[in-house]
Amino acid sequence: MSMNLGWLHTRLPMPAWTPLVDPLYQRVAHISDYWMWLLIPLVLVISVVYQTARKAELRQVPIAALWMSVKILAAFAVIGIGLELLYHYLTVWSVTGHP
Repeated sequence: MSMNLGWLHTRLPMPAWTPLVDPLYQRVAHISDYWMWLLIPLVLVISVVYQTARKAELRQVPIAALWMSVKILAAFAVIGIGLELLYHYLTVWSVTGHP
């Protein structure tokens, strides 16, 4: 026995933002200015969860998670600087002409 629930769709309120469909940056003004700062808590949380699963004693987790977070953020910085230099080199190379 099938139920006709078509009426339910017309009576439910539509959300103001649909995840994975509507981009968040269209709803929140200037959120693109803060994307990089959201990387810090994301890395910290991932490091704590990972180190909690790896360490046998809980007292080792904060230091290990902090050290892992520093390494990840440093790697992101080095990769970002490298990509910026590569982009600068390639754009200058394409504008000035290549040999």
